[in-house]
Amino acid sequence: MREGCRQFWNGRGKGTLLVLFLVPVLRLLLPRGAEANVQEVFGFSARAAGMGNAFTAIAEDFSACYYNPAGLAQLDHHRVTVGYAFCQPRLKQHLLSSPGKTHSEESTSFQSIIFGSTVDLTRIFDTRGHNLVLGVAGCLGGDDFRAGYRIHDWRPEVPRFLRYGDYANRTHVFSGLGLEVFKEKLWVGAGFNLWQTLNVEDLDAQMDFGSNVVAKELNVNGEFEMGPIAGLLFKPFPWLALGYAYRDEMAQDDLIRVTAVLDLAGFPVTLEEVFLHFRDYFLPWNMTLAVLARPAERLLVSLDLTYYHWSDFSLPAWEGRIQEWENTVLPRLGLEYGIRQDLVLRAGYFYEASPVPDQRDILSNQLDFDRHVLSVGLGYVFSALPCIGELPFQYPISVDAFFQYQWMQDREQKKDPSTAQEGWRIEGYQIATGLGLTVGFR
Repeated sequence: MREGCRQFWNGRGKGTLLVLFLVPVLRLLLPRGAEANVQEVFGFSARAAGMGNAFTAIAEDFSACYYNPAGLAQLDHHRVTVGYAFCQPRLKQHLLSSPGKTHSEESTSFQSIIFGSTVDLTRIFDTRGHNLVLGVAGCLGGDDFRAGYRIHDWRPEVPRFLRYGDYANRTHVFSGLGLEVFKEKLWVGAGFNLWQTLNVEDLDAQMDFGSNVVAKELNVNGEFEMGPIAGLLFKPFPWLALGYAYRDEMAQDDLIRVTAVLDLAGFPVTLEEVFLHFRDYFLPWNMTLAVLARPAERLLVSLDLTYYHWSDFSLPAWEGRIQEWENTVLPRLGLEYGIRQDLVLRAGYFYEASPVPDQRDILSNQLDFDRHVLSVGLGYVFSALPCIGELPFQYPISVDAFFQYQWMQDREQKKDPSTAQEGWRIEGYQIATGLGLTVGFR
């Protein structure tokens, strides 16, 4: 009987047993919580988020490590920033047959600690008159600042809010170096993005015929992966700036080796070195063209256009069984107005079209929206406090805050009868808020 079972596993029954026995194992062993990363959801710094992320041609704080490392070279002293951000999604799916009943939802809030530092190397080394600045920035995700982990379901017909609930929560660290090539005219920069991954190296399990796990062992390895970032910043006139940034693809592909012992009616069957391939995190390579104008002394107007190469997206476990995603262009508009010397107001808007195509005649149910995002923010600079007086810092302290509302445009998906699936409608919104405090020194 053991030999017959081995033949069945090596033949057409392999996929069937894989689903019957490994699905419950993985669901028991892998943590379920997952959140998204702040830089992809609402922004990296409080100032940038308040301007709707239209920051590529500005890039004059620590977040330039992410938006445009060339902008780092505009800074003329050392700075340290600490911030906090919070996001609350409210996303729902309804079946067309029961529109008043929620079929699935994503409502897990998440938070992040954001930090950044810039070092003016011109004050340390002889850079021959060219400003040279090093920047480091990072965000520590929620889940008690531990990396969350969840693989994509290999059954594409299972409804999932793919780009909101299924981004693994992890730590990101950005670093960049900006160089002033021509005085107050041209800056160049390059850097990288390190993000935390969590790889399941080995999965050993013993199960009976009813898929009940009687013993299990899981070996996990935490690593970091890296992607390059590069940028340019050009100011042909004091009132006009042009920016360009390129960010490489971020993807985590997992190859899990599974060893399982099945108890089939009293006969143990050993299944060795079964390899499962999954992708649990993906953001395509993208590039941004940007322009910044100062039509009045107190007013900044910033515009970004970002191209995302979403057609590279795939789910390895179902390679060839999902429809290719569509490449998108995301416009962003940001405004900043100085009410007085120590207080500025900010506003921003961007529209993001969903890269997920129509799924009428395919199995997948990848829940995703077009979204309209409105931001407001403010910045305040001070060097003294009531009852305390002047603070012992070489530069004024700046405090930035933002609030953002993201309206997810309702989407209805009818399904072809050949899929044997029911149509659905999705709706929802997200709110986000955050603040940051920056201190400068020589």
